[in-house]
Amino acid sequence: MRIAIFLTAVLLAAPALADRNPATSPDGRWRAEVRTERRATMTTPGVNAIWLIDTHSGKRRKLYIGPTYFERDFWELRWSLDNRFVYYSTQESETSGGTHKVDARTGAEQTLYPGWLIGVLRNGPYRGYVLAQPHRYWVEGGSYNPVVVVRPDGREMFTVPGTKQVEGAQALPRWLRKKGWKTS
Repeated sequence: MRIAIFLTAVLLAAPALADRNPATSPDGRWRAEVRTERRATMTTPGVNAIWLIDTHSGKRRKLYIGPTYFERDFWELRWSLDNRFVYYSTQESETSGGTHKVDARTGAEQTLYPGWLIGVLRNGPYRGYVLAQPHRYWVEGGSYNPVVVVRPDGREMFTVPGTKQVEGAQALPRWLRKKGWKTS
């Protein structure tokens, strides 16, 4: 009991996390990062935001402030190839993540795909498409996490070959190497 009280006190007294998951835009002009706007306490949930930093001037602006991070935290920030959107992952449920995008000009946010963000394809015929990893269930029972290629509008194109196995994400690097494709 004393250890739990001590750990709770240490966690609540810890400084706010800042500048997490930085991602630089393809043109190098902007850096997106997650910052804690309000730390969680025993009675108040915390809130995180995505900030943009102009790499030339150092000026910062808040792009998007999310719901409480008991509901949703941000990680895996990635940029679209045209510097227009910042993609990020969230935990949507006990077993599934979600991929979202925020317009870097307006701050408008939308859910892109029901799966964790893996990256953005940088070359090849699917250049600019997103790699995501949904959680799915076999009809016979059990589950798996394939990697899928998703258009920037959220439409799923196909499952990456070899990723329907239990540890399917391990097949992704081989597939990318074979194709000569890169991700962010």
